[in-house]
Amino acid sequence: MTWNTWNGKWQAQIGKDYKRYHAGYFESPSEAARAYNAKATELFGEYARLNVIPDDCTVSLVAAT
Repeated sequence: MTWNTWNGKWQAQIGKDYKRYHAGYFESPSEAARAYNAKATELFGEYARLNVIPDDCTVSLVAAT
């Protein structure tokens, strides 16, 4: 997952066999993480490395001082 500054949304993508698979753009990081997990499971099955998504997932961006 990455923050896409061009459209102001979270982007989910994953790679396999030197190819990138785009899972979409999302308003929240938890939505992007769920999409990533779905695509990872589709591509890697039981061997997928999945995100752990808390029920109350929130993001806090803090400026470095």
